[in-house]
Amino acid sequence: MIRRLPLAIVGAGFCGMGAGQVCGAPVFDANLQPGGVCHSYYLDRGGRRVQDGMTADCFRFEPAGGHWLFDASSRTLAAFNHLSPLRPHSRRAAVYFPDSDLLIPYPLQYHLRCLPSAQRQRILDEIAAPVPDAEPMLSFKDWLLHSFGPTLCELFFFPFNQRYTAGLYEQISPQDLYKTVLDVERVRTGAERRQQEEGYNVVFHYPTGGLSALATALAARCNLHLNQRLQHVDVDRKLLHFASGEAVRYERMLSSVPLNTMAALADVDVSARPDPSTGVTVVNLGAIRGPRCPSCHWLYLPNSRSGVHRVGFYSEVDSSFVPTDRKRELVSLYAEKGFASEHAPTAAETAQLEAEVVHELRDWGFIEEALVVSSTVTVPAYTWHWIGSSWSERTRQQLAAHDILQIGRYGAWRFQGMGASFEEGQAAASCWNGS
Repeated sequence: MIRRLPLAIVGAGFCGMGAGQVCGAPVFDANLQPGGVCHSYYLDRGGRRVQDGMTADCFRFEPAGGHWLFDASSRTLAAFNHLSPLRPHSRRAAVYFPDSDLLIPYPLQYHLRCLPSAQRQRILDEIAAPVPDAEPMLSFKDWLLHSFGPTLCELFFFPFNQRYTAGLYEQISPQDLYKTVLDVERVRTGAERRQQEEGYNVVFHYPTGGLSALATALAARCNLHLNQRLQHVDVDRKLLHFASGEAVRYERMLSSVPLNTMAALADVDVSARPDPSTGVTVVNLGAIRGPRCPSCHWLYLPNSRSGVHRVGFYSEVDSSFVPTDRKRELVSLYAEKGFASEHAPTAAETAQLEAEVVHELRDWGFIEEALVVSSTVTVPAYTWHWIGSSWSERTRQQLAAHDILQIGRYGAWRFQGMGASFEEGQAAASCWNGS
């Protein structure tokens, strides 16, 4: 017998769980744990996964690198804090130049005082110089050059974004520009003296019990159905077909499934080139802290032998990421390397990356010895738009015509954090459930 649902929710990340809490509708997810990529896992010192019980003797990691709450409203933070206590953190991020061993606070453009005087002056002149109006369909690379000038772009923005976007920055439109702030007066001030931190994540929060503690607490308030992989959506009959063999009839659906995946599942084709996405390999390490391990939450890298574009330090956010008996000696960290989603790395390539990352981190003095190494591959990790593309908008419109509303970071094909995703899910469920 086919179940009939007024509203079905597919995807149990923070967006789907936000929707499920509001309306009580069933939330289906392919994974065995809630939270999507936003959860924690533990490895003991032998590299074995610890599913439950005592984790004090373990390293804690996250499958997609550090995920921090930076965009939640005060109301959402209060709700999360009630479920799993949160701790606020003032961001400590920097740009690291391995070749010169130079560490400059982030964002680089507001800390030019750290650069040699001649280079600093050249950057100031280029940013302040009048430039022609940008072409209406410029690429992300063109926008960077137009905004920051050639010197700063060649020094950091080009090589970093080459790795971060897996080479797409020359073909995609400018987006998420709040990550790359530019205030000419602040640039000038930062060339002379240290100034107040700037950016979209100056203050962020993290659950003291780990990300899975929060995800599990949220899941307990939902009608959650895990290990339910969606195989096909019959939009004409409004049927969801799951790999388990179950079929569910829906009147309306909220989906945080990646937009390209849902389009394929629902046989929706808007006759346009789908927008691209990139994946990320995250190399998680538990290690003996090196003599030059920085006290930063994360570092942006314009170059590295291994090709990673960011290194983050979990244990600088919370000491519970390392075993309790050796907190000062150990470090829990991650390194990220991007790739085009259609070119996911093989197991052999991932193993090679692990070896290269460990060797490079030792050369930099960040670690002395790697004790455990664990890698994950996330696809998609970041979503992008071709210049002038209307694919995502048209695809969402066509799905909405079949009563499927795409929401969330991947469902709506836009960057946002856990807080904004949770709130979007709540708002969508309130609207679509008629409350």
